Amino acid sequence: MSWSSRRAILVWSMFGTLAGVSLIGTVYAQKVQFAQPIGPGGAPPGVPGAPPKKPAYELGSLTLPKDDDLAELIEATADKIKTKDWAGACKTIQEKLMGRQEDVWAPVKRKGADGTETIAYVSVKKEGARMLANLPREGMQFYKDTYGPQAKALVKQGRENSDPGAMGAAMGLYLYTDEGAEAAVWMGTHMLDRAEYQGAARMFMQLLNRGDIKDIKERTLIKAAYAFHRAGET
Repeated sequence: MSWSSRRAILVWSMFGTLAGVSLIGTVYAQKVQFAQPIGPGGAPPGVPGAPPKKPAYELGSLTLPKDDDLAELIEATADKIKTKDWAGACKTIQEKLMGRQEDVWAPVKRKGADGTETIAYVSVKKEGARMLANLPREGMQFYKDTYGPQAKALVKQGRENSDPGAMGAAMGLYLYTDEGAEAAVWMGTHMLDRAEYQGAARMFMQLLNRGDIKDIKERTLIKAAYAFHRAGET
């Protein structure tokens, strides 16, 4: 069987798995909807005679570190992306959002399928990664040119010293550079070789989530599939 055939089979298998997970999540969400609390007179929340619907960001008894002031920073960064201020946008994303030592949650505006605008609290680190991943080609190239050399230095250090710390730093800080992707493959393989299947699966999942699957080598996809399979058995 050719590499192209193996690649196609692997890709379709992975998409099938992800689709199954998505379907389960959809079914579960539908079940949760049917279990909504009932207001006075048997009316569900959101209709006359029912208690007001709680804001989407309320998480019951779960308390998360929040910083409402970062909402303005996130909006300003989105504006910089719109005006193609790549230097300003990338610097903010890298240093003040993704590069934070401790993650916090901030309110952002989101539009639903019906166009209704809501406020949701999101992880600042993940929001930064989302904004970076969705940069247009020109913006992404600017990011890679700017931060690639720093990632390259960490990857070189990691390879020369077989240092997971350096590779983990390259991956964590610069995943969206080519060198950061290289570090993710190294970390996933390193854990896979040591039968750390859960950790390997996490590394490969981050790699897959960063961009097009067509840019990933066949042997890496095979490693990822094996890690996902073994992680499901532990």
